[in-house]
Amino acid sequence: MAEVLLSASVDFIIHKLASVANENISLLSGFNDDLQRLGRSIPIIQSLLLDSERQPPEKEATKHWLKKLEEIAYDADTVLDELNYENLRRRIEVRNQLKGTVRYFFSLSNPIIFRFKMARKVKNINLNLNLINDEANQFGLNRLGSAHTSPSVSRVPSSRLETDSISDANVRARQNEALEVVRVVTRPTNEVPSTYAIVGMAGIGKTTLARLIYNDSIIESHFDSRIWVFVGENFDVSRILCLILESLTEKKNEVQSRDALIKMVKRELQVKRYLLVLDDVWNESPSLWDDFIASLIGINPMSGNWIIVTTRSQQVASLVTSHPCLALEKLSDDDCWSILRYKACANGVVPSKEMETIGKKVAQKCQGLPFAASLVGGILRGKGVEEWHSIQESFSNVVFEENMTSQLLGLSFNQLPSTSLKKCFAYCSIFAKGSEIEREQVVQLWMAEGYLEPNKGTDMEEMGNKFFNLLLKSSLFQDVKKDVYDNVTCCKMHDLVHEVLCKASSSETKRMDKTALDDIPQVHHLALNSCKVERSKTIEEKAKYVRTLFLKDMAYDKTFQVFRSLHVLNLDGAVIEALPISIGVLLHLRLVDVSHTKVKTLPDSVCKLYNLQTLRTTGCDSLKRLPNKIRNLISLRHLHYYKDEKVKMPLQIGKLTSLRTLEFFNVSPEMGRGIEELGSLKNLGGKLEIRNLEHVNSKEEAERADLSGKRNIRELEFLWKWNYDWDFDNNIGGDVLEGLQPHPNLKILTVKDFMDEFPPWVRRIASLGFDNVVQIKFLGCKRCREIPSLGQLPNLQYLELNGFDSVTHIGPSFYFTNNHSESNSSGNDYHGRTLYPALKSLTIEDMPNLLEWMEARVMSTVTAADFQVAVFPNLKELTINRCPQLNSAPSHFPRLKQLSMSNIESGLPLGRICRNMLTTLKDVEIRLVHELTSIPHQMLYNNRSLTSLTISSCHSLEHIAENLSCCSPCLRKLEIINCEKLTMLPESLYSLQSLENLMISQCPNLTSLPSIHEEVEAFTSLRSLNILHCDGLTVVQSKILCHCKNLEYLEVSQCANLISFPVEELQQLGCLTILGIYRCPRLTSLPKGLGCLTKLRELWYGPFSDGVEFDAFQASLHGLEQLQSLYYVELCGWLHWNSLPYQLQHLTAMKELYILGFGVEALPDWFRYFRSLVYIGFFNCQKLQQLPPKEVMQCLTHLVDLTIDDCPLLGERCTRRSTTDSEFYKISNIERIYINQKKLEH
Repeated sequence: MAEVLLSASVDFIIHKLASVANENISLLSGFNDDLQRLGRSIPIIQSLLLDSERQPPEKEATKHWLKKLEEIAYDADTVLDELNYENLRRRIEVRNQLKGTVRYFFSLSNPIIFRFKMARKVKNINLNLNLINDEANQFGLNRLGSAHTSPSVSRVPSSRLETDSISDANVRARQNEALEVVRVVTRPTNEVPSTYAIVGMAGIGKTTLARLIYNDSIIESHFDSRIWVFVGENFDVSRILCLILESLTEKKNEVQSRDALIKMVKRELQVKRYLLVLDDVWNESPSLWDDFIASLIGINPMSGNWIIVTTRSQQVASLVTSHPCLALEKLSDDDCWSILRYKACANGVVPSKEMETIGKKVAQKCQGLPFAASLVGGILRGKGVEEWHSIQESFSNVVFEENMTSQLLGLSFNQLPSTSLKKCFAYCSIFAKGSEIEREQVVQLWMAEGYLEPNKGTDMEEMGNKFFNLLLKSSLFQDVKKDVYDNVTCCKMHDLVHEVLCKASSSETKRMDKTALDDIPQVHHLALNSCKVERSKTIEEKAKYVRTLFLKDMAYDKTFQVFRSLHVLNLDGAVIEALPISIGVLLHLRLVDVSHTKVKTLPDSVCKLYNLQTLRTTGCDSLKRLPNKIRNLISLRHLHYYKDEKVKMPLQIGKLTSLRTLEFFNVSPEMGRGIEELGSLKNLGGKLEIRNLEHVNSKEEAERADLSGKRNIRELEFLWKWNYDWDFDNNIGGDVLEGLQPHPNLKILTVKDFMDEFPPWVRRIASLGFDNVVQIKFLGCKRCREIPSLGQLPNLQYLELNGFDSVTHIGPSFYFTNNHSESNSSGNDYHGRTLYPALKSLTIEDMPNLLEWMEARVMSTVTAADFQVAVFPNLKELTINRCPQLNSAPSHFPRLKQLSMSNIESGLPLGRICRNMLTTLKDVEIRLVHELTSIPHQMLYNNRSLTSLTISSCHSLEHIAENLSCCSPCLRKLEIINCEKLTMLPESLYSLQSLENLMISQCPNLTSLPSIHEEVEAFTSLRSLNILHCDGLTVVQSKILCHCKNLEYLEVSQCANLISFPVEELQQLGCLTILGIYRCPRLTSLPKGLGCLTKLRELWYGPFSDGVEFDAFQASLHGLEQLQSLYYVELCGWLHWNSLPYQLQHLTAMKELYILGFGVEALPDWFRYFRSLVYIGFFNCQKLQQLPPKEVMQCLTHLVDLTIDDCPLLGERCTRRSTTDSEFYKISNIERIYINQKKLEH
């Protein structure tokens, strides 16, 4: 494969030279003859290339000749690119009229010197080509045939994706194993956390199986959070924690400290049940694994959490789990054939019996490896029977052993239909193993390297997307991610593909750690973490061939001086704050990426990069402006820029006529920054956000943006300033929006803070051909009195209506166009029609005057009778929020799964929605429905699949329901919060045998929990019980905890009148990991037997009744000293207690300790034992004056955070530094010190 890749590389660059040389001849003065000679030499070289491809791949002379030819070709390409740059610069100077007369050909320096230098370079190239021609003749290469066709267009087939059927074949092949693993990880377990390993050889389908489990609907509903992390060979605990955090928050993380990472992940996962998949683990070090598990236990000490590990190593599998692992077996020949045919043939339908016979024989040679079957299917895809025969014969040469994958990849690579596509695929070895390859980014990278040649109306981006799809269809890309609209946004390479590709392309591409540049090989694409630059002739000779540089840290000017031939400079996430002026010398640059850096400005020299096609500054929060002369970047096609409404757009951005991507545009009244600048950007596509539209003064001005002519824009956002001082008597907002009518190809529309009535195109959008629209958001349209008619949009999936202050009714016009003449003329009589046929999610928010949301009824033009129509047949999520006057709602929601209602006075809308027809609810959230007195019976009785019910701040709620047993099969989560009239809960509460999480909070009139009958086994599945802020509660009945064998989290806190709690039952809770009994000032019965809670990790405890003596408090902690797994302790005491419980000194593994309200004056010397302590805090300890001696404090080697709050004596002593009673000298080495919520500066 390496030899084929080298040949493809040379073939591509020579073809490119032929094209570019011919283009540049017309631009030159003074050395046309030399360039013409170069143009004549290239076809000769191309004919020799044809013969070199027929030579045995192991022939060293051919490889040596190709390598030398490649170097000469790259030199020539660089020279021709300099000529092209000079032409671009000349066009800019002519356009900007910097001089009165413009020479035909000149340079930034002396034009005569420039011509002389360029002529000499071209002569040298011709000389070298003659030498390489002579060398070819010497070892027998002959000229064959004619030159190849363009490498970009040769045999590129249709690239339409059909990934679903391919995935289904893989799913069926591993369905039984997946079901077994799902059963295992959803069973109760006592381990913290539990681990399951999937082990098998490369290509056998470990990741596919793990992904199948991860996406299983049972898994999705069982776990609160699912996390996927690719690990690879670098098992670094901090790195994995960082990846976990990024997966949970879906944003880049800049935190470096491991302690801080743990704290942030803990905030996301503390009481959640999670599934963590660690893909491709190689670590065989027990200490590293134990360290990782200890961190996870610190984050979430509850059982029920699972880790699934995929690995090739049986030793790794044995290390990570004591459970029997799943050793994946090879697939049957039938399964391999199923995968192969779905990959090779549309929908798995084989065109002929002959092809089926061939395919089954080939499937037998895949040796049960699904990856091999998928790869072979990709090779066969789109080919006829003769080609299938030919490929079958090729398989006779494949040795199906250790190197099978390499050979198959070689075959697959050879079958790629063009040299350009081969180059694009090989380029992907620049990405780290296991990393996600973002579709848009990789296409821009290919474009920057010149691999994408437009042809026959297809631009470079279209060609790149076509290539991306072809690589997916060939199984060289996999593991796709899609957006909510089913568009593939990113993918990965199988680790085997990545390994083989990196090996084959090692002469082209290298990824290296920190290195000095004299260590680097001569390659074209280089990825470094950092480098030390020392200029020398040797280094410059190597560096001149580098076209791509991925770098995380750099020595600025020297780096740019060395890598002068760069086409791609990727500094994404690099530790930099500025780009140097010297970036302007990189005149070949096509792509610059400084995303997720702290760069504050870009130097003006960036505006001299006339070849630049892509500029990425995504996530650069500090970058508030672009250089004004960015208008000179006439080749710029993609500008990714940090969005901020205060940012001023560069002047005359309309001159960037090549621009395809401009994610936002801030309109300004200044000349050169108005909306008319968008008019000349004919090629804009993707997403465009237009802000500050209050600065547009008429429909005519808006029309100059020519949005209706921009057929490639898929997503549009129109934003006005929300606090703008509108002149409502002369409001022209509707005219402006009328002038902004987009092209019907639009998919997503957002209108925000629009202060007028909608213009006709918005009101009648469903009848104007906007059939591609999938999402609409109307936000803050306060003066609109009617919601547009959207029910006839066939593909609308997501609709958000927010801030319609003037709307009082949602009626027929919401569902269909109320224009009879139009309906008759177009045949649109909606009797029997489906309205909102594709809608999945509907949000109605912030409508303070909305009174009524009507059922959908249509007046038939034939019979003049009312007819019910099918509405919302696919709606899954409904949110109604802050519509206080709403008193009715429709009931046609046949498939609703998630319902959220909040900030509504009347309970009637909830009752209407939950009428008998609704049986599919799974998740219900009811908040601030003020007049709701009870939960609708139909909602509980009809929805037997209900899994989560939250009722919050319903101040008139008097009871939940008479009978909750109808929810028993599935209800896992019940939260009742801030319902002040609720006085009792039904006895049927204990019938909820699937209930795992119960929270009762802020119900001041709830005096007791329901009684438990002797024969009832209550809460057998309960994992978390929280009783908080219930001031009327005096007694929690005994036996409530008797059957809670799975309880892991118990919190009873801030119940001001609680006297009795069944503390004697605590010692039966063997699974308890988090216990909080605190701030219950009348509680007299103290827990016993805490030492039995061997899995306890966190404890919040006290104060109890002030009549409880310290000795009794201390005695209640008996056995605590044995709990070496306890890492978090918070103790609350009374001011008349002058000691701390002695048991604390034995908790040597403790990481966090907080002391509140004790009357202790000096801390004891046994604090020296807290060597693992990371965080410590003292609150409201009025008498505390002294920390332990300095030598004791110095024993706390892991302590990084000290908090002292409302401890006046100690706080003052720690603040003073020079007095004799100062305590500061004891704590000066602690990283962070907070006193009364202010950070103490060292």
